[in-house]
Parts: sequence; structure tokens; C-alpha cells
Amino acid sequence: MSSRAFYKHKLLLAEQLPGRRRLPQLNQHFDIKHIEEDVHRAGLKDPRVYQLAIELGRILITCNVKHFAALARTHEGPGA
Repeated sequence: MSSRAFYKHKLLLAEQLPGRRRLPQLNQHFDIKHIEEDVHRAGLKDPRVYQLAIELGRILITCNVKHFAALARTHEGPGA
């Protein structure tokens, strides 16, 4: 049996996704923040959303693969 504590990964949900209050099961397994509802940063351009995820140490969850795929190759670590 492992003695390691369960780690909740830190996620940042993009604007097009539902807020964390609508995802109770996901909340049990992850530390979730929604860019509009929790961080209060609606309307940011894609590069700024990506930079914010990095600054907050959060993994960005988005449906916008087209715009974020190129950005994801520019940084290593959370948010990348």
C-alpha cells in the first residue's frame, strides 16, 4: 500500500466549458478553477489565457485545439 497522499491536479477551464459548479464529480478529483467564474478573466485572447494558466500553475482544459496546439509547444510544465 502506498503512503503517498492523493494529489489533486490544478486545472483551469476555458470559457467555452461549463463552470466547475456544474461538474461536481470532477471537483472531487481535481482542483478546478473556471477562467470566467472563478478567476474573473473573461474575454482574454488565447495567448493570454495560456500565459495565465502558466502563471497560476494550472493545466488548461479547452476545446479550442486549433488555437492552443501551437502555444502548447512553447512551454514545459503546468499550463503547457
